[in-house]
Amino acid sequence: MLPGIPLFPGVADYPHWAARLDDLGVRHTAQALLPAAAAGAPAAGFKVLDGLWFRGRGLAWQRVDRAYVARWRQGRAAAAEALADRLDAALAADAMCLRRVVLYELAVLLQDKPGPERARTAISLGLAAGEADILAAALGAALPLGGLDREAAEGVQSAWEHGRLRRATALAARLPAAPADPLLAELLAAIAGAAREADALLAEAARRADGGDDAAAARAYLRAARLAADDERALAGLLRTTPDTPAPEVRAEWEGDALRVRWTDWTGWTDDTAPVDHTDLGFHVVRHLADHPEESVRLGSGHGRAGILDTGAVTGTRVRYSVLPIGDGRIAGLPRTSTPLLVAPEVTDLEVTSGRSGVTGTWRAPDTAAAVRVVRLGPRGPADTEADTETETDADTELPCRRDGFEDPATAPGPRAYLIGCDYRAPDGTIVSSPGRWAGAVMEEWPQPVTTLTVLAAGPLGDAVRLDWPAPARGEVRIVPWDDDPPAPGTDLTGELPHLPSPLITDPAESITVAPGAALRIVAVGVLGRHAVAGPSLLVEALPEIGGLRAERLPDDEIRVVLDWPPSAATLMVGREQDGRSDERPLTRSAYLRAGLRLPATGSACAVTVRAVSTPGADLVLGGAARIELPPQVRVDYRLLKPGWRGGARRTVVVRAVLPGSTGPAAPDAAGEPPAAPGCPDFLLVGRPAVPPLHPGQGTAELRLPGARLTSGEPVHIELDLRDRARPYLLRGFLLGAHSADARLDHPTPDTLVVR
Repeated sequence: MLPGIPLFPGVADYPHWAARLDDLGVRHTAQALLPAAAAGAPAAGFKVLDGLWFRGRGLAWQRVDRAYVARWRQGRAAAAEALADRLDAALAADAMCLRRVVLYELAVLLQDKPGPERARTAISLGLAAGEADILAAALGAALPLGGLDREAAEGVQSAWEHGRLRRATALAARLPAAPADPLLAELLAAIAGAAREADALLAEAARRADGGDDAAAARAYLRAARLAADDERALAGLLRTTPDTPAPEVRAEWEGDALRVRWTDWTGWTDDTAPVDHTDLGFHVVRHLADHPEESVRLGSGHGRAGILDTGAVTGTRVRYSVLPIGDGRIAGLPRTSTPLLVAPEVTDLEVTSGRSGVTGTWRAPDTAAAVRVVRLGPRGPADTEADTETETDADTELPCRRDGFEDPATAPGPRAYLIGCDYRAPDGTIVSSPGRWAGAVMEEWPQPVTTLTVLAAGPLGDAVRLDWPAPARGEVRIVPWDDDPPAPGTDLTGELPHLPSPLITDPAESITVAPGAALRIVAVGVLGRHAVAGPSLLVEALPEIGGLRAERLPDDEIRVVLDWPPSAATLMVGREQDGRSDERPLTRSAYLRAGLRLPATGSACAVTVRAVSTPGADLVLGGAARIELPPQVRVDYRLLKPGWRGGARRTVVVRAVLPGSTGPAAPDAAGEPPAAPGCPDFLLVGRPAVPPLHPGQGTAELRLPGARLTSGEPVHIELDLRDRARPYLLRGFLLGAHSADARLDHPTPDTLVVR
């Protein structure tokens, strides 16, 4: 006969227990614990009236105890692992707890079934047939769970065991005042007695506090808080009556926009109201308003070295942090409390630096700040800085600033001290200011940068430069070479000063030589003490020399140009000047090596220039173009005339030189001599039997006229007797001498050059 149906599970944390059953997809605890072979067949059966038993091998039954749970949990899912932890803890406290839990769960599942169906339903749930009839009969005698508040029944034990007396009292009020379940009746009586004791302690604490005995009141509040951990009156009273703790014990420091609460852990707790193992204390942190401890927020548990990060403090309020020692889940002694703290975070990442234009400050302001303020301090300076007491002004000066920084354009040398703080809007609408952070900087004297820098070519060969600059009012000027892109004028080069190259010159009277093919970037740097400022820069380039330049005229009105290509040049510019016109074209190294250089030209005087291409943006280019001039081209023509049809082998040679710019014979000078016209070559007439001569050495020189005889521009007639020459005899003219390359010979028709 079943003596009675449990009206509550009787184990702590049963709501979490039931949640794990839902995760496993089972309806009651016995189904979850079925052996693996029978898990899919609930009809295999279990017994529960004398503890929870499962059928073993043959006719044997095995009891569910801690060892069974340890075997059952192996290889299970996470939900089963969590359930196994709770089962093991419950069995360690009460070996028969599963009887009560499973009977309660079966009663809940069967209470709504009609009487005849209860036994069959119990068997379908896995209960052995004999016990199913007994359970059905017990439920038939009365429905013990009818109208029961299951939330209260399943949560009251957990609230009681975890010290939440006020919660347990509220749940107990929702349960029958005189339950048939003796264990539940015993629990409700214990809860009622503890509630009366806690109320008495609160009343005693209030009397003690009204009488000015805060120490006694704190002890009474502590005992009440141990009985009712969820009683806010007990906690508020404990916080209000506990003496202030020195700041090193509990401290709160800003960590960005949040507060990190740290404390010194302690183990030697001696208060006789807290009989716990003091060697294994935990600590719980509470934030509360400095003047209203009843307005508190529980932040969590931890240890003092790592502390607790509080991100929820309301800006503009004054708060305190209390650290409560916790043992066995209850307050183990009086709290230790921080000094009051204004929740007004300061700026972070604060940097204040001085420069040539003044002092600059940057920071990151908290998102909750309504405004940021900057005050330049007077001569007294902050108490914790090493700034000199002599500053630029005699009073504190509030400076305009942005949300993330400020600029103070003060230029007089000397120390500066600044206070940077934040304003916040409190819950009551008032503006609350943070204490602020001190920062200092020292304004140093800076050099006056060079304003202008001029450059001129110098030296007898034009391969040097001279620079000129105005003397600055402060500092010295260093003219230094610069390999990379030059800094913009006014750039701070203080950090580069130790690495600057040696000055090229120190006096404008000195000159700087630039090697051909090299480019020199020059920067004027102003220096004073440890500071340096960039001034203007110049680029001077010395073009490579063009050597071996030669030019000669070719037939068909062309000039061939030959030169020694400079190794440092990829492209040259080739210019031509003739007949009052000029042009220029680029010539690449590859094109020159492949095809040489030929230029079109008439017979008039011509000049050819070749130069390297300068760097774009060069301020001064040294060196020029190589130049070669070709004189005007002399044109010489000749004819062979046969003196009559009886002339035979006699011939009259007519040779005439046409000088550039002449239209006829030149007038003789005052002495009667023809004018000197240098540049006319000698004329040579060569003959050879049968084959025409191709150069002056191929045949017999029949006639040679010096250039001087041709400079008059009048035809020269010479009679030749060629009767003793072998026939046919072929003649051809050639130009000889130093000026032959600059002259052109026009030949008559070939048939007139044959003597037959």
